[in-house]
Amino acid sequence: MNWKDSFTEEQLQIRRERAAKWNREHREQTRISTKKWQQKNKKHIKAYHSTEEFRKKNRERVQAFKNRNPWYNSWQCIKQRCSNPKSKSYRYYGGKGIKNLLSLAEIKCLWERDSAQLLKMPTIDRINNDADYKLENCRFIEQALNSKKMWQEQRIKKGKTLKNYADHVIGDM
Repeated sequence: MNWKDSFTEEQLQIRRERAAKWNREHREQTRISTKKWQQKNKKHIKAYHSTEEFRKKNRERVQAFKNRNPWYNSWQCIKQRCSNPKSKSYRYYGGKGIKNLLSLAEIKCLWERDSAQLLKMPTIDRINNDADYKLENCRFIEQALNSKKMWQEQRIKKGKTLKNYADHVIGDM
């Protein structure tokens, strides 16, 4: 049994709001203490960060993290699409009012539920494209299937269904 099954959607939303509030309240305090430490150790940090050794270790660390948490990249992309106005995709997601209501734990749950590790190129898909990113509205599917689904929906919205096309061609004869 999943730990989320024991909570209602309202309780989960309250937990999300509390976590976001705590992060907001403590973000500035953490930022200030980090800045003080960085100023104090500026020369040492700059010297180490410019070495090839650091770059190599950092690449390895990032790659190891991505290997352990393949769902993390999907979550980051969702956050960018929905909340960063400078993102290329923002106008299609955040600009249309679509919100990310998924936590990292929920993305991991989706990944495991849909056995995304077995897919060649898993991508996150919203079942209802007009609804937000929520646990019950999302799934991982193959990228080719997701692209095809998006293409078909765009054609339907423009009124270019196969039946309309056939009527157009037959009507011209």
